[in-house]
Amino acid sequence: MNEITSMSAVALAKAIRTRRLSSGEIVDAYLKRIGDVNPKLNAVVQEVAETARKEAREADAAVARGDIKGPFHGVPMTIKDLSLIHI
Repeated sequence: MNEITSMSAVALAKAIRTRRLSSGEIVDAYLKRIGDVNPKLNAVVQEVAETARKEAREADAAVARGDIKGPFHGVPMTIKDLSLIHI
């Protein structure tokens, strides 16, 4: 497993703030991980890779300006889509 994808959100946020890692590098590592495991898990149903990369570039530009928006600025995340079927 990639070192980046095994880091905690707190460690990722610190790495972004200190510029040890960029948000773009982190997004790319997670997209690779999703590509590796999602065919078997089918956990990610709607991949938005280009949007994630664009937002990572924006987050990295903000860090470069010193404009950090919060404690987890630039850390990628996914949200579980729970669709319920009503019969």
